Amino acid sequence: MIEEKQDSKQNFLNSLTNIVFDLDRLMSKNQEITPPELETFLYDKDYLGLPELSPRQLEALRVLDNDDPNVNKILEAVLCWGKGSGKDWIASIFFSRRVNKLLCFKSPQQLFRLPSSEPIDFLNVAVSEDQAKSVFFNKLTGMIKAAGPKAFRQFGFNPDTDIGMSKIIFPKNIRLFSGHSEQESMEGKNLNAAVMDEAAAFKTEQELKGKGPRAKRSASAIYKFLSSSIRSRFPQVGKLILISYPRFKDDFILQRYKVGQRDPQTYVSFGATWEINPLRKKSDFDKDYRDNPEQAKSMYECIPPASDEPFIREQDKILKIVDFTTKPPHDVWGQYYPEFRGKTVTYTLGLDLSLTGDRTGMALIHSEIKDGKPKTIIDLLRVWEAAKGKEIDYEEIFQEILILKSRGFNIIGVYCDQFQSAYLIQKLQKEGFFTEKVSIESKLEYWNSLKSYIYNEELKVYQSENTELFIEELQGLSLLNGNKVDHTASGSKDLCDAVVRAISGLIKKGQTEFVWKPM
Repeated sequence: MIEEKQDSKQNFLNSLTNIVFDLDRLMSKNQEITPPELETFLYDKDYLGLPELSPRQLEALRVLDNDDPNVNKILEAVLCWGKGSGKDWIASIFFSRRVNKLLCFKSPQQLFRLPSSEPIDFLNVAVSEDQAKSVFFNKLTGMIKAAGPKAFRQFGFNPDTDIGMSKIIFPKNIRLFSGHSEQESMEGKNLNAAVMDEAAAFKTEQELKGKGPRAKRSASAIYKFLSSSIRSRFPQVGKLILISYPRFKDDFILQRYKVGQRDPQTYVSFGATWEINPLRKKSDFDKDYRDNPEQAKSMYECIPPASDEPFIREQDKILKIVDFTTKPPHDVWGQYYPEFRGKTVTYTLGLDLSLTGDRTGMALIHSEIKDGKPKTIIDLLRVWEAAKGKEIDYEEIFQEILILKSRGFNIIGVYCDQFQSAYLIQKLQKEGFFTEKVSIESKLEYWNSLKSYIYNEELKVYQSENTELFIEELQGLSLLNGNKVDHTASGSKDLCDAVVRAISGLIKKGQTEFVWKPM
């Protein structure tokens, strides 16, 4: 029995040897030009002609450059490096190097047993079109245009005609694309390698509020798409690279870094900007550390703040926003009372829209002097929730705004979010409403205005079920990375977003001032 097992094991090892031998023979037969050594490709003027890389940068490239699946089992790399460390530069070099090596074969497709008509694709994905183009793609195209004749041109590549706005077409059906998370689909590509650029900037599923259309652009969704696409086409040699500095504790890049530390098929590298790139020193960023030390530590040292810091620390102040002497605008069935009508003031209306999986929030507010003090009054809080398997009817929201107008509310601005607002905005504009899309993701000054109103007891709202929901949202707000307000993973902030957008409208229209007055 033992001898049979030994024979079986030996036969298996012999078969593996034959596979490796066949692959080597196929490569040698198919190879048209011998690829240069890595250092030659990097520094020789006939190739990239780059300045000398740092030891940490070169180490990452050496790991990624080894294409022998019998020696190098690395399929993924996580580079958690500080801003200015050369993350995009290294990823661009890797793409250039791999394309050059494939061009050295008569038929790169034959190497992977693909039909010659099948393309071999490379993809860079960033969180936005601007990031994809202005950062990564511009660096890559600049490097390729400046490369020496042996890098790409000797194979028939013409940078003047083969470089497009967001793609590069190389000879032998090799293609390189620059994409972003806002595109509807990236299916259908034969991904040999991909880069997830600034991976921590992609929103989590919690930030995108569940399983709606926006969740397809979440960090985990993009990662799964890239990983599965590469593994299904090039299971042993495909590479996925994640590059980013962290935004907050346990964000996506740090999650992948921790997983990679335990995964023998993942290469991980962590370092401050000046540790990776010796051309930078910490004193170069003194102003950033003075202006916002938490953010600077995150950007340059990859040491992010905790994600659970409460945005409104004086929680007892939140309950004081309720004015029990003010009659609610509607009864328990949602019907407006006859006396709920506009005053001789101007109003702004904020919306946080959704389709399925979460709420749509609406807030109508105005400013006035009350008891000799400026007050911001929330006149109306409304929410819509989609039934299971159904979408929220935006026509209902549109009609609701028309009803408010008919009741004498002089609404001088409707402020929506970026998501799914085009249809509603068009209809409102036809009715003469001023509308504007307002992204409050990075507008901390508007959130600080809300906090200031609460701390100084200048925000007032009537008592209702929606008010109780609004208070719960206020209590669950967290400050992330020192510059972004979000909710806890189990909560939401739809009404808070609507109120903050309405506040932004008051500030923009000069109906109130932005004054941050911490207690």
